[in-house]
Amino acid sequence: MQLNQSRYKVKIAGQQNYSVNINLPPNAKLGQYSTCGVLVKAETAPLEMGNRIDFHCAEFEVY
Repeated sequence: MQLNQSRYKVKIAGQQNYSVNINLPPNAKLGQYSTCGVLVKAETAPLEMGNRIDFHCAEFEVY
């Protein structure tokens, strides 16, 4: 799956919920999946744990 990177300026004061629209690959199987959001400073590597300000994961079902 190829991800498109877009930049947005977001001001967050307190807790906010955002919808994320993704296109699953056409061969994705039905079932339970997890997705995670990671908050890092701009221009830092999100996969490096030391750069993470916060992260949250949630489960969803493809049916």
